[in-house]
Amino acid sequence: MEYYYKDFKNDDESWYSLDVDINSSLAPRLKVYSYRNCRCKVEIDGHPFMWASTGSDYWGTWLLTKELELDVQDMFVSPINSNDIQLVGVSDYYPFWSRHFLNELLRGDTPLVGSGKWRLVRSEPQ
Repeated sequence: MEYYYKDFKNDDESWYSLDVDINSSLAPRLKVYSYRNCRCKVEIDGHPFMWASTGSDYWGTWLLTKELELDVQDMFVSPINSNDIQLVGVSDYYPFWSRHFLNELLRGDTPLVGSGKWRLVRSEPQ
């Protein structure tokens, strides 16, 4: 699998996103399907993981499956501990964590995401 990424910044030079181009022959573990009425379904390894619905005045999700029984090795993203967090400086916060999550999503023999163009965007509470 090959992938390339590039940071994008806003006009004020603050970090905005990490754009990723993935070239892989491997089938992704994660698939998202969109439906009418602003609904989508997330499947992992071919099994429904959750449904989501969005609206102009709310966000809602409904988990379809029972509680997942995962070992640490099976988690989609490895646990983050306080030592990991302390390694990151304030100025590198968003670029560092976007790369961290990208690497986690692509790790292993079967990556969570597949070929295509992806964008990891900075998200802040409103």
